[in-house]
Formats: sequence, C-alpha cells, structure tokens
Amino acid sequence: MSPLKSVLLDVVTGFLGLVLFMVLVFGTNIKFDLRWFFIVGGSICAALGFLRGKSAPQEAWLKSALLILGMAVPVLILSLMGQALGAKLVLVIFFAASVLLAFAGVKARRSWTQDKRMAGFKFLLGIAVLVVASFLVMPPLMARLSGKHVNTPAPEFLLTTEDGRVVHSSDMRGKVVVLAFWATWCEPCWQELPRVEKVYASYRNSGDVLFWAVDAHAGGDTDEKAQAFARKMRLALPVAFTENATAVRMGVDGYPTLVLLDDSGRIRFIHEGYDGSERIESDLAKEISTALKDRM
Repeated sequence: MSPLKSVLLDVVTGFLGLVLFMVLVFGTNIKFDLRWFFIVGGSICAALGFLRGKSAPQEAWLKSALLILGMAVPVLILSLMGQALGAKLVLVIFFAASVLLAFAGVKARRSWTQDKRMAGFKFLLGIAVLVVASFLVMPPLMARLSGKHVNTPAPEFLLTTEDGRVVHSSDMRGKVVVLAFWATWCEPCWQELPRVEKVYASYRNSGDVLFWAVDAHAGGDTDEKAQAFARKMRLALPVAFTENATAVRMGVDGYPTLVLLDDSGRIRFIHEGYDGSERIESDLAKEISTALKDRM
C-alpha cells in the first residue's frame, strides 16, 4: 500500500472509531459520566492504534496523530458550531489522552511479533493509567468547571408549591435555600435529582435549610406534567414551580442548575449541568455547611 493510501486509511479508521464511540455514548449512560467517556474513548483509540500499528508511516507519533485526526476534525467542527463538547479544556484533555492511547496501541502492535507478553503489558498499562487518571482527575476537574462561587443579591421571586401555596423569596430569609432547577425532558436532571435528594435527606428535619426542586416551565413544561413526572420518579424532594424568566434572572442558563442562597437572600453558589463523575452529594453538603457557618 502506498504511503498516501495508508495515511488516508488511518484518517478514515479514526473517523469510524468516532462513529463507534458516538454510538456507545448516545446508546448508554456514558454520556452522563466523563470518567467512562474518557475510558471508553481512550480504549477505542488504543485499539485503533493496535489495528493500524504496523502500516506506514513508521513514526509512531505521526501514526497516532493521523488516527486521532479522523476523530478530532468532526468533533472540533461541531464544537465550534456549538453542537458538541462545550468545555474546551475537557476537549483538549480528551484528545491529548487519545493520542497517548493510540500511541500505546501502535507501540504494542509493533512489538507484538518480538514479545507478545511485553506488547500486551504496554497495551494494558496504557488502559490502566487511563482508568486511574480518569477516576482521580475527573471529579475535581468537573466540580471546578461546573460550580462557581458568587455573592450577588437574588432577585425577588415566587414559587408555587404542589398544593397551590405561593411562597415568596422573602419568606425564606433566615434559611439557607437550595433550588434545584430541572425539567421533565432533561435527561441529566433525571440523574441529578436523586443525588440531590440524598443531601436533602440529611437536612429535611432541619429548620435551617430548605430544598426545592423547581420546574420553571421551560420547553413546554406545565405544573401537571412536572407533578406527574415527579410522582413517576418517586421524588421525595419538595417540588415547586416558577416561570422561566425567574430562572433566567437567577442565573439559570440551562438544565439542570443548582442555586444556593444564603440566609440573607444572596446567591452564593451556582452549579451548572451534570456529570456522574462529580461528588455532588459531598460537594453540595460542603456548600450548605459553609453557608450555615457564615451566618453564625
């Protein structure tokens, strides 16, 4: 095979690897957990490197880069269009790790005929390093990217409870308030709310902390639809409703979003999106604890 044909085949192979990866991502819960997103994606890259490792070009790094090029270009284009991975830092880390894993696969393939045991060790070592790094790095990284500390006054707002009672923001002064904004059509919300519920269970008998799972009528949601969905989920969190304009004024750009108010009615913490790698329970409990200490 000519070098040019080999290069083109590397790029096409990388693209096919991307297609396989996307099928797995959107067909499973991988999309909700960046640890497994990295592990599965990196493993595919290592396999591609092993598959194409013996062909030209001979430079292992160039071979690895060509394979990842087939995966990277479509994703980068979609990202620039706002259609794919929005976190640029995560995107950079993902492709850097992909090149390293493809390189490990290429090196393993090229040493396979000389020493299968050593080649297998190199391949598995790359995967093992990826797994350990994903579980160590992703949780703090995503917590840093998703959460932000602020100190701004919350706008006046109204919540309507399931029984029709209207609660004004001024009624909640003197308490730390956690508002979990969600929508019935939001798949990440389905993943996040049960985890927020675990934190709520620790404070449900406390007179100092209030929790509300707030449906803001986004995307055509109604009170009835949200109530039915909450019952289907067997959600123990108190459910309330407000208008989308209120959510926007609170700093909600998408769903799910957690907003924490201190006892004086100021917004102290906003957490956007959801990823299963985060330690949501402990991180949210820590923010509540800090807000409670600050009022003393």
